[in-house]
Amino acid sequence: MSGSRNSAEAAPPWVRWKKLARPLFLLVALVFIAYAARDLVQRWESGRVAVKIPLALLAAVPLWLAALLQACGWMALIQRMSGRKIPAGASLGLYLDSQLARYVPGMVSLPLVRMHGAARLGISPVTVGTSVLLEMASWTGVGGGLGFLLIAVITAQLSHVSTAWSRGSTALVVAFAGSVIALLAVDRRRLPSSSLRALRLDGSGPLIPAKLPTIHLAYWAAWAAHGWLVGLALGAPLQAALSGSAWFVLAPVAGFVALAAPAGLGVREGVLYLGLSSVLGPVPAATAALLSRTTSLSADLGIWLLARPFSGSKPTT
Repeated sequence: MSGSRNSAEAAPPWVRWKKLARPLFLLVALVFIAYAARDLVQRWESGRVAVKIPLALLAAVPLWLAALLQACGWMALIQRMSGRKIPAGASLGLYLDSQLARYVPGMVSLPLVRMHGAARLGISPVTVGTSVLLEMASWTGVGGGLGFLLIAVITAQLSHVSTAWSRGSTALVVAFAGSVIALLAVDRRRLPSSSLRALRLDGSGPLIPAKLPTIHLAYWAAWAAHGWLVGLALGAPLQAALSGSAWFVLAPVAGFVALAAPAGLGVREGVLYLGLSSVLGPVPAATAALLSRTTSLSADLGIWLLARPFSGSKPTT
C-alpha cells in the first residue's frame, strides 16, 4: 500500500497533467464517436460481409510481432536511462501488465502501472514514468509520420484523393518526422533545468537512442501489414486493401491521443470507419474496425498469458 502511495507522490508533472486533461479529452472523444456512429447509421447498406477466416487469423500475426517489438523498444530505453542491466523477464512482465491496464478506465493507466512496478526493476518510479513519456513521444511521432506517408504516397495514388488532402498529409509527415528528429538530435543539456529535475534526466546526449524509433518503425509497419490482411479478409481488392492500410496506423495513434478512452476504444474504431468507408464501403469498414479491435485484444491478452511463466525475474544488484 505504501509502495503505491510513494509511486503516486513521485509521479512527474506530466502524469498529473494527464489526469487533469482526461475530462476534456473524454468530451472530444465522445463527440467524435457520436459523429462516426451517426455517419454509419446514415450510410448503412443492407447485405452481409463475408469474412475469409484464414486471412482474418493471419491478420493477427503482425500484431503479435508488433507487441513484442514495442516491448523490446521500451526495455532498451529503460536500460539506457537507468545505466544498468535490467532483468528481461521482469521488465517484459511489467510492460505487458501495463499494456493490459490500457483497457481499464479510471485511475488505472499504463504509466501508473509501470511506475508502481519500478521496484521490480530496481529503479525509481520517476525514471520509469519519464521512460513512458519518451517512449510515447517516439511511438506517436513515428506512427503519425508513417501513417500520413502511406496516405500521401499510396492512398493518394490508388484512391485518387484530392491534391489538397495529399499535400496536407505531406506536411503532417514533415511535422511528425521533425518531432522524432528533435528527440534524436537535441542534447538533453539544452532543456530547462526545471524540466531536467522533474524528469530526473542527467548526463548528456539525445533523449532517446536511435534504436527506439527504428523499432517503432518496424512496429507500425506490422500494423500496416495487419490492416492490409484485414482488408483482404473482407474481400477487398489487393489495391483497395493496400490503400486502406494507412488508417490502421493512424487509428491507434488517434486512440492514444484520446487519453480518456480505454485503449482508444471507440475513437480508434471511429477513425478506422471514417477512413476506410471511402475505400471499402461503410459496412466492410465497420466490420474491419471490429475485427481489428478483436484481433489486437486477443494479441495483447495472448502474449501476456504466454509471458507469465518467464516474467518473475528479480532486479539485479
